[in-house]
Amino acid sequence: MKLSTEAPITLFDLVMQKLNLGSKSKAKKIVEYATIHINDKPNNNPRQIVNPGDIVTLEREKQPAMRVAPPYPILYEDNDLLVALKPAGLLTHGVGEENRKSFVGILGNYFNTISKGRERIYVVHRLDREVAGLLIFAKSIPIQEKLKDNWKSVDKLYYALVESSPKASEGVIESWLHEHPKSLKVYSGRKSPEAKLAITNYKLVKEVAPYYLLQIKLDTGRKNQIRVHLSDIGCPIVGDYRYGASSKTKRQIRLFAYFLQFPHPATGKIIKVEAVLPKSFLHPEEKDENYK
Repeated sequence: MKLSTEAPITLFDLVMQKLNLGSKSKAKKIVEYATIHINDKPNNNPRQIVNPGDIVTLEREKQPAMRVAPPYPILYEDNDLLVALKPAGLLTHGVGEENRKSFVGILGNYFNTISKGRERIYVVHRLDREVAGLLIFAKSIPIQEKLKDNWKSVDKLYYALVESSPKASEGVIESWLHEHPKSLKVYSGRKSPEAKLAITNYKLVKEVAPYYLLQIKLDTGRKNQIRVHLSDIGCPIVGDYRYGASSKTKRQIRLFAYFLQFPHPATGKIIKVEAVLPKSFLHPEEKDENYK
C-alpha cells in the first residue's frame, strides 16, 4: 500500500488519515508493527514528518502481532515513564556484565526488543537487592532528570514485618548514618562530615503472630536506612540477619516498597501506584528461602 500527502504530516497522522482509522490505539499498533518504508528506508517512528513527494509504503502483518509479556509486572506506563515491581534478590542496577542480570538490565532488554531498539529506560531510584517493591523508570534523560530534581515530591510507603513490637505504636526515628569502609555495613553514630542524616516514620499496622507489621514512610532516602533504624529500636526486619534478625533460618527480608505517589514530570498530574502485598510476605517459611 502506498501513501502520500499534499502537506507535511506525521507518519502517525498520515496512517490515521489514509486508512480512515477512528482509533488511535489501532493506528499506534499499525505504525509499530507494520513494515513501513519512507523513500525506501525503514521507518516506524510515529513522529516522523512525511513531506509532499515522499513515497511511503506500508505492508500490514497478515496476523496481528502479539506483544510479549514483560518479565516483571508493570503497574503503570505512559510515553514518559513506567512503574515496575522488582522482586527480592535482584539488583536494581549493576556495573558491566552484572548489569545485564540486574532488574533494569532485564527490563531494559525487554523494551529494547519490543520497540525494535527505539525505547530505552533510565534508572530514577534504587531498592536494595534484598528488597522487593515499586520502582520508577524514565523513558528519556530529560524525564529522568526532572524526576530526580523533584524527588522530594515523591511519597513512598513500605511495609516491614518485624520480630518485635515497637514500644510506641508510631513514632519517628532519626540518626546520623555511617557506612563502614570495609564491610559496607551501615550504622547509626555521631554527627560528622561524612555522616548522613536519616529520618524514618513508622506506624504499627497489626500483629501477625509471632511478628508485627509496620508501615514505613521516609523523610530521607539513605542506604539501608529502614533496616538500620528498625534494628536501632529493637525491631529488626524478619530475615534481615545482617541487621540483627534471627539467623536460625535464612528468610527473605520482609521489606516491601508498596506505594508511590508523585506529580507527573511532564503533565503535573498526580500519579498514584500501589502494589498488593503478597500473602507469603506475612507468613515466612520455617525452612530456608531462596531469592527467586
